[in-house]
Amino acid sequence: MSLEAALIHSKSGMLAQGARMNVVASNIASANAESSTVGGAYKAKKIIFSNELDRVSGLTVLKANQVVQSQAPHKMRYDPNSPLSDENGYVHGSNVSVVEEMTDLMSATKSYETNIQVATAVKQLMSKTLQMGK
Repeated sequence: MSLEAALIHSKSGMLAQGARMNVVASNIASANAESSTVGGAYKAKKIIFSNELDRVSGLTVLKANQVVQSQAPHKMRYDPNSPLSDENGYVHGSNVSVVEEMTDLMSATKSYETNIQVATAVKQLMSKTLQMGK
């Protein structure tokens, strides 16, 4: 693999993990959202990755393809005095698991940091290669 290819792969990894961190941040921010209906409650989002051909470089790179809604069940709590309660007295909460989201965030952050380290190492190798010619 060439140094340029390593930089391209590192860049695609950072873009994909950055998109993942944005989705996780949105989920965490909406974790306590409530609604009077299941359909109105916030649904956690998950990002789907795929390998795609980069037309410019000809390399297969990681892409954040789409964002899908989680099918996990929503939280419900009985609170007949809440203005958001339904006809049975239940308030419908999001289906976000904060523990799962924080774990996902830590994983995405570590992957992002690793890609930065790869890019930094490649830049240093390129710099040393150029210095060898002097």
